[in-house]
Amino acid sequence: MAMPKNSAKRNEILRCAYRLFTESGYTKVFLRDIASEAGISKSLLQHYFPKKNDVIQSILEETLSISFEYVENLIPAEGELFLSLSVYTRLFWESVSKDKKWDRFNINVISHRELLESWIDIIYRWLRSMKDSHLEQIKERDLKIALTFSITGGMELYLYRDELQVEVISICEQITTSFMEILNCQNDEIQATLKKTHEMLTSKNIDAFTVFCEDKIQWLNSP
Repeated sequence: MAMPKNSAKRNEILRCAYRLFTESGYTKVFLRDIASEAGISKSLLQHYFPKKNDVIQSILEETLSISFEYVENLIPAEGELFLSLSVYTRLFWESVSKDKKWDRFNINVISHRELLESWIDIIYRWLRSMKDSHLEQIKERDLKIALTFSITGGMELYLYRDELQVEVISICEQITTSFMEILNCQNDEIQATLKKTHEMLTSKNIDAFTVFCEDKIQWLNSP
């Protein structure tokens, strides 16, 4: 019989892993390090997460699902594909850029191809789940291409934003613009989406988003 999984222990593992990934970097952290930090054996850790990638995948899945929940509370229930991505991108990356630990963790993600691909796939599944008439006209392959191209390029800019002196808002707007251009949106529609995003979001929204996520992420609040 398989050993039951304890949610409190699972959250403790994720919290310890997050701290190690943030302090040391993804490539320098191994399962034995996470197990030691959590005060458990490596074999018990692998009962919860067989591979290191499974740990960071769980952190991503849970964090992004909460991010999406906040966006869905701001935007009408029927969903707006382009506005949702634009608002999510602004909220998430402006919030990340203001928190050194969260910034270091996400730089780990976007600096490694397999982790960035996982992140893009999570966003892709979220967008595909929306009830937006645009999706009826967009092939799954085209949606994935547009998302991969726009986010990969945007994240490259994010990594070098200080060196290139690029504002986070500009990077987020470039992601939305590239995404919509690849999907053959007209310039007036792109500008309308960016304008609506700007009107919806203020520094107060960014702060509220950060608090919302911190309160909802269970492993972040584990004792």
